[in-house]
Amino acid sequence: MTVQAAEAALHTAGTKSPDKATPHHKALRKDSSPRKDQLELQVSGNSNAEIQEVQNLPFESARVKAGHYHWSDKCSHGIQQMLAGRQQRHDASLQAFFTVRNKADAELHAIVAEHASDCKQQLGSSTANIQAMLSNISDDNVMQLEESDVHKVWKDVLQQMPARAEIVSQLGLSAEAAEQLRKGTIDRALLAMTHAMNDIAHLSPGEVERLIEQQALELNLSMLDNRKVYTTLMQQLMIAEVKAEEAWHARFEAGLASWRTLRTQHAVRLFNERLAGELAEPESCLAIFRQLTQDQTLAYQSLTAHFASAAELVPPRASSAAAQKWVAAADELVKQSDSFRAKHIAALQKCEQQVEETVQTAFADLQQQVRFLTNSSGAM
Repeated sequence: MTVQAAEAALHTAGTKSPDKATPHHKALRKDSSPRKDQLELQVSGNSNAEIQEVQNLPFESARVKAGHYHWSDKCSHGIQQMLAGRQQRHDASLQAFFTVRNKADAELHAIVAEHASDCKQQLGSSTANIQAMLSNISDDNVMQLEESDVHKVWKDVLQQMPARAEIVSQLGLSAEAAEQLRKGTIDRALLAMTHAMNDIAHLSPGEVERLIEQQALELNLSMLDNRKVYTTLMQQLMIAEVKAEEAWHARFEAGLASWRTLRTQHAVRLFNERLAGELAEPESCLAIFRQLTQDQTLAYQSLTAHFASAAELVPPRASSAAAQKWVAAADELVKQSDSFRAKHIAALQKCEQQVEETVQTAFADLQQQVRFLTNSSGAM
């Protein structure tokens, strides 16, 4: 029997006529006070808490007025106090649950914010390291590297990617762990509130059950909303990571292209400098030319002196035999001049041929180097 039924039974008992009074009420008139064991019979079937509350009601002796029995006004006041007390304990139990829930919510937000801050800090530190790596292939530094060194820079960057992915993943795991911790705290608070409300009995068991189900539903909905936020955050972080990797790879490709361009320009410049220097006037050719000049000068001097001696062949001082001897000597000088001149010219031609071969070989090497720098793939 509920408290309301007990109250109705008490009210009915107090309004019956004396003629129809039961032996129980005759006993009340005789003893002038209700017995607690008789009250226990009326509220049988209620919980111990309800029985205790009814037993503690401030009943007074029934009084007979105008042939009817009336309960004291303090009886109704006591029931009201009982119900008000239940209401207060019920509200206190509900407020205690809300306090625990709000605290759990605040702790969840603080924990997730802390993990997000740690994630941001770790990613920022990793980004700074990657930027330092890529600075090695800037235009000011890239010429100091070989191609293998340039590719090693990107390999070092790629080694940072798994650690960055783990940082992002750990953020999601930490958020979910914090969410589960919050759920456990609220679940325990819900269970405690259920026991308390059932003991208080301000609401019927069905109403208590519906209240608990409503709070559990709100908890589940909040978890779904939070997980949606976490999922969105994780997606944004992963997209940002993909874009960052693409940007870093583009910077690496630009550095590699710059290295190839600078190396190509450097190779062409060295080739041109060699053409304008050692291959334009090879020392071996210059030595032959100097020797030819020297021999020609000596031959000219010899011929000049020999032609000057022709004045001595004027008759009668010179004979025909002397003239023939002079002519023979002149022919020999001209022959010697022609001989060493042809020798030196042949040597110059051979030297020029060697220079041409050297230039062609250097040019072929330059072409091969430029093709390699232009067409080589990004992977080693």
